Amino acid sequence: MMTEMMKFELKKLLKSNRGALVIALFFLAELAVLILSDSPVNPDAALYRGQYLAELRAVEGPWTPEKAELLEARARDADGAGEGFDVLYKQYLYVNEGRENRFFLDANGWAGLLAERLPDLPLAAAIILLCVPVYCAEASSGMEPLALTSREGRRLYGSKKLLLALTLAAGLSVSADLIRLAFYALKYGLPHPDYPMQSVESLGTAEKTLPLWGAEALAAGLRLLGSAELALLTLLFSALCGQFALSAFLSTALVLLPLIGLDRSLQYSLPLPSSLMSAMGYIKGSKFAVDAVTGESVAVFREVGPPELALTCAGAVFICAVCVLLIRKRYKTALTGGGKHKFKPAAPLLALAVCLALSGCGKDASFERALYNSPGARTHEYNGLTVSVIDGELTVTDADGNSSPLVRDPLKSVNGAVYSESFYGEGKYVYFWKTDSEGYGEKLSSDTGKTYIISLIRVDLDTFTYDVVFERVLQHTVLGINVPINESFDLPGII
Repeated sequence: MMTEMMKFELKKLLKSNRGALVIALFFLAELAVLILSDSPVNPDAALYRGQYLAELRAVEGPWTPEKAELLEARARDADGAGEGFDVLYKQYLYVNEGRENRFFLDANGWAGLLAERLPDLPLAAAIILLCVPVYCAEASSGMEPLALTSREGRRLYGSKKLLLALTLAAGLSVSADLIRLAFYALKYGLPHPDYPMQSVESLGTAEKTLPLWGAEALAAGLRLLGSAELALLTLLFSALCGQFALSAFLSTALVLLPLIGLDRSLQYSLPLPSSLMSAMGYIKGSKFAVDAVTGESVAVFREVGPPELALTCAGAVFICAVCVLLIRKRYKTALTGGGKHKFKPAAPLLALAVCLALSGCGKDASFERALYNSPGARTHEYNGLTVSVIDGELTVTDADGNSSPLVRDPLKSVNGAVYSESFYGEGKYVYFWKTDSEGYGEKLSSDTGKTYIISLIRVDLDTFTYDVVFERVLQHTVLGINVPINESFDLPGII
């Protein structure tokens, strides 16, 4: 089931980031491109369709000597010739050159569906526009460091966004293939999907042994892999750059530059998103042209064999895995990246300790020797002083048994400050949370009620002076998520 965080992120992506509009425009663009750019590969077969189909019924299927004799006899008979037969006879000449794997077939639908084309630019644009805001939004608003301090931030925050964006990209890729499939099936028909793909003239030189449906399935799989790779690279740019324009520029360049600057054979030898999204270049056969000077046949494109195709796919999967690892590494700890405050070396451990302590973990024997102060070991000793929680208040006790509040704030009763009972001690330093709400609501928030000033405080037990290690202004929720609140430390959206 989709979690509350996933539901919120999906709503934010589709509504706040105009994702729903992007998806709607994507579907309209796909249909518009198909309708405006499509023309039958064999215009004569479309023009004389009725006559052609009537002639085709007699010989449809694989080549046989009987069919060849019938067609040759009809060709010699001037009275038997007609426009539909002329179309069929041209197809016979093609089939006769490769009798084993070329069948008689009404191929306009399959020829259009399996035609080599540029990468699906509406699909690429939709993926980029959907993925760029995924991490840039928090970075641009300054909420990223704070979101990572939430209880699920370190473990799930980046991963759930990544999973959501990948799902949308995969859904768009599959949708684009289904739209094309439905379009060609309705306009031309897609008969006999079990016939060899060499029955389509554009694939006649291919050495792969695939049926027509297998060629389309392989192409759809390659496009899906290319879409996932483009989505992950865009997410990586978004996570590392944190800027909308730069992330979109890098992703767009990744799609367009190979089309402009690389030879087609080289394009299909590299695991690039644009190459995989073209797909049919990996399936079609070699292409030859006659050299105008020497008169010899020269290969202008070499077929990508199964080993090369497998290596390319493996390279793309490796790039995807690296992107996932880098994104997860980018979000693996709280209070990393995007913040203006610099932390000392103990800050990552401190953040983990405080988050675990504030999350309300119960006593566990396996945690009694941990560095953080769990509810079962809420004391810290230093130089004869013991810091503990007495009557819900952080208290320091000296060697003579004299106790006094650790927080020596004379205005505590009037300024509304709340100090957490959970704390973390290391050497002469003690760390704890402070939240301040009184007096800020009307000034800083007009739509969500109270606004909190969240501070991570460090107290020096030698001098009893304290420093603010981290501070953030926080409205009622973080990422719109309402989480049960610790009554002694009223910090909505954090715990």
